[in-house]
Amino acid sequence: MDFYDGTTFLGSDINTPYSFVYNNAPGGTRTFKAVAVDNQGGQNYHTVTVLVAPANQLPIVSVTYPSNGAVLPPSYIVLATVDAVDNDGTITAVYFYNNNTIVGVDYTAPYTQHIETYFPGIYNIKAEAVDNRNGHTFSDVVSFTVLPNGLSGPSCVTKGIPYNFQVYPEYSNPVNITAYTNSDATVSFNYLDRKYFDVTFGQYAASSVTVTALLSYSTYPYNVEYTKVISTNGCGTRAAVMATPLPDGNQTAVSLDTKEIITSFKVIDMTGREVASGTGQNVTEVIVGDNLKSGIYIVNIIAESGSYTHKIVK
Repeated sequence: MDFYDGTTFLGSDINTPYSFVYNNAPGGTRTFKAVAVDNQGGQNYHTVTVLVAPANQLPIVSVTYPSNGAVLPPSYIVLATVDAVDNDGTITAVYFYNNNTIVGVDYTAPYTQHIETYFPGIYNIKAEAVDNRNGHTFSDVVSFTVLPNGLSGPSCVTKGIPYNFQVYPEYSNPVNITAYTNSDATVSFNYLDRKYFDVTFGQYAASSVTVTALLSYSTYPYNVEYTKVISTNGCGTRAAVMATPLPDGNQTAVSLDTKEIITSFKVIDMTGREVASGTGQNVTEVIVGDNLKSGIYIVNIIAESGSYTHKIVK
């Protein structure tokens, strides 16, 4: 038995039941023919016309939040979001994985899942999209870090330079935050949010200093204290970039931990296109974020000590 797709010979089968497996058949209207040949050379044939569906295009899926490399404040739950599309059909399910274990599924857009983050550290998540023809696609793995509750800031400093610290409270909405050290230093709070403050260590500061943040509440737990031990022997000559989200949620303040003068800056999107810039700034802090779409950006800062880059998420 010989098998044809139109006039194209596909293959033969000499044993009953006669069959041929046609892998990757082209889509569209196809006419298949089977030709039987007997032992005396006699032939007969039969044709059938069918509509062959085109090969399935696999779905496209990506994790849109958190972004890869994101550093998030302490939280017991992070809401992960996913984009999934199928160009030749529909998405029937999106599965969410945390460290290769399925933690949930969403059948309708927008695709979201709460990821439990009870413990600080690094989490690795991904998504799997399934289409109406059972095609499966995995997204890239997204790694993000959840910070612990407490006091965040540098572990080593240079005397005479202000350094930024931030409180990540376990209990929300403290009525007041104060901060102090056990050595020669001054503390200056952000006037918009006292969870942010600068500490400048004086020339008489000890080589190891404890910074303490005291949070007061009107109800339980009433008072919570966080501490961080700092070395004042310096961290070398290379400055570190500090990025502080502003309360409006739309802008980020970017500076160097040495508080040196920033002469210019550029904001570049992930396609390499410059979307914002400033020259002749002569400031210690630049504000970025206005008029930028949601996404990941690279901020390039030029200062007296050199060029610095930092990633921000809008």
